Amino acid sequence: MFFSIFGPIERKLRFIEEELQQIPGVQMRKTGCDSFLEHAHEYKLEHVELNISHVFKSFVDLKESSAELMRRRTKALEESHVLRVASLTFTNKARQKVPRKCMRCV
Repeated sequence: MFFSIFGPIERKLRFIEEELQQIPGVQMRKTGCDSFLEHAHEYKLEHVELNISHVFKSFVDLKESSAELMRRRTKALEESHVLRVASLTFTNKARQKVPRKCMRCV
């Protein structure tokens, strides 16, 4: 029973740690364990679990938002390239239809 309580918390903490390690410039320090243990009687597992769950949800939401933004960016780039090619194609066809004067005729 004891380990089944901490399983989800540990999984969420590992996820948060992995996400933080992917952020450039972020340094994690795992210090203060002694201080934490000295004040362990002041902490309530429910509050710690709630805080971890809140941070976990924030990271999951952020990751989903980031993925959606990347999809939208990719779609916009694709549309931009299609429009550029279409514009060049129509411009070239329009130029071909306009009669050009021969250099000898000028």
